[in-house]
Amino acid sequence: MVRHLVVLFSLVINLSTSSLIRAKEKDAQSINECKSLLNGKHRPWINGRRLSEYYDLLGPGFMFHLSRLNEEHLWIDMGCGSGTAIKDYYGFYSPMITRKRQMPVWPWASLGIWTNYFASKLVSPKKKARTMAFDRELDISHWEELYETLEPWQQDLYHKVTFVPGFLLEDYDIEDEILLQTGKADIITDVFGVMSYTYQPDLILRKYIDSLSDHGKAYILAFDTTIGNNHIVIKQDGRKVNLKRWMKEIPGLKVKNLNFWNSISISKPNSSIVIPKLKLIYYNKRKLPPRRTFIEVGP
Repeated sequence: MVRHLVVLFSLVINLSTSSLIRAKEKDAQSINECKSLLNGKHRPWINGRRLSEYYDLLGPGFMFHLSRLNEEHLWIDMGCGSGTAIKDYYGFYSPMITRKRQMPVWPWASLGIWTNYFASKLVSPKKKARTMAFDRELDISHWEELYETLEPWQQDLYHKVTFVPGFLLEDYDIEDEILLQTGKADIITDVFGVMSYTYQPDLILRKYIDSLSDHGKAYILAFDTTIGNNHIVIKQDGRKVNLKRWMKEIPGLKVKNLNFWNSISISKPNSSIVIPKLKLIYYNKRKLPPRRTFIEVGP
């Protein structure tokens, strides 16, 4: 009898160990799939969104906030692609050019044309905020070519841009770069950027909060239009919530819905907060942004 129990116990231990090994292998595979997508040479996503599209996706509150910035402030565009929205802000691009059709169009063809135009006129050029363009695939050579075509007053604005290419935010100490800017960020934008693809949303959220000034806000669009159910978090109590709901349930974090696109704004907390640690357990890159599932593994 004792011998049978020992054999049974050994079998249970072996099965548990095998299951644990398979789970770890699956988790490692999900993270590797995420890294292979992020580190790929030709990533299949849009990298030239206009500022008018930021207005459409983030709402008028974002544009009003941007209009209140001056030369003492800083706007960071995370996952900015080619930095088109920043170019629109400074008026480097003609408002009569659209991303989808890189050619002149009739003035009444797109409301976005006028949004781009008025966005470039939000404040006088000398009072425009400093900006940081952060994207792994940011092509600085294109910006250098653009510089040669600018008017002298536009070239002064060009020097307000800090370029951060070639890095994943997960591996980059963004705070050191901001300190060189003599101040923290008043606005952070993430329009289908870092938060949409990362395997560490808890780390990215922490970096965003730590990078904000006392009255700063992060504007994030990282969710699909079906209430964000492509991005699931399994909480420690067993509940499944989408990524936006997970953020809203973090005590002390101020999260506000912006519009039906599921975009949100996050304000700088008044005190330190604890962001639960997440672990990626599923990553499907066949649909972009990828479908992801995370599990809370600790405070």
